[in-house]
Amino acid sequence: MHQIPLVFFTVLVQATTGILFFSGIKQFRSADKAPWANSMTLQIILWVLFLSGSLASFLHLGKPSNVFNVLQGIKTGSPLSLEVVSVAVFGALLLIYNVLTWKKTQIQKYNVLLGTTVFAGLVLCYAISRVYTLPTVPAWDSAWTTIQFFMSALALGVAGFLFIHSRKQEEDFLESMKIWIIVAIGILFLLMVTIVLYNKWAGNLVVQFDVNTHEWILIIIRLVLLAVSISLLIIALEKDIYSSWLMYTFIFLCVFGSELSGRISFYNMQKISGMLQIFAY
Repeated sequence: MHQIPLVFFTVLVQATTGILFFSGIKQFRSADKAPWANSMTLQIILWVLFLSGSLASFLHLGKPSNVFNVLQGIKTGSPLSLEVVSVAVFGALLLIYNVLTWKKTQIQKYNVLLGTTVFAGLVLCYAISRVYTLPTVPAWDSAWTTIQFFMSALALGVAGFLFIHSRKQEEDFLESMKIWIIVAIGILFLLMVTIVLYNKWAGNLVVQFDVNTHEWILIIIRLVLLAVSISLLIIALEKDIYSSWLMYTFIFLCVFGSELSGRISFYNMQKISGMLQIFAY
């Protein structure tokens, strides 16, 4: 599958923007408390994810010189070119924010820059989804593509945020974790509902379809991993397990694996004659 670099690019970048989104909310709510958005753990995770995703996108280009061909499309408003620009703008803003807030204890004055960076991340998610709204691929040419990409960012973001939050135990740690776990359960459940609704819509879209066993497996794996994540979060909520970084690492890996599975299935839609008739009845 030659789209594997794109699978990792989209998932890793969405994880980056999602984690920053929830970290930004946490920072905005912190008021005059200890800074949150410039923690070393957060910055390392964000840059590892973002740089890994960017590297994957370059691997898909084949030759590095092809990036100049992509940039030429900016004049015509090419979605692919705008995606590249969005990646560059987001990366630049994130770098500037990290440099300005490095090891500082008072970073509230940089909240406007943080908000701008978070917004740039959301624009990046939208720009990525626009690349795939192609009339020639009915499975992609709908609002469902944008919805799925944003839901992926939220799911990966809240799972990654919980992992980071479980390691940074500030004054209101317990109460804060309870709230974020409830938010995470809601987002992951909504993602599962979205998956079912999308496949129901896809199954009714095209009369001629070719059911591929691998597609069933990928979708089932995705739903199972999300169900496992939700179950663990419910257990954590009931048993007051808030500081087990091992559990939250496993939850993040489950969500990450779920999104990789879903993204592979998404790209496979391009070559299937018709659509999968999953949840159609």
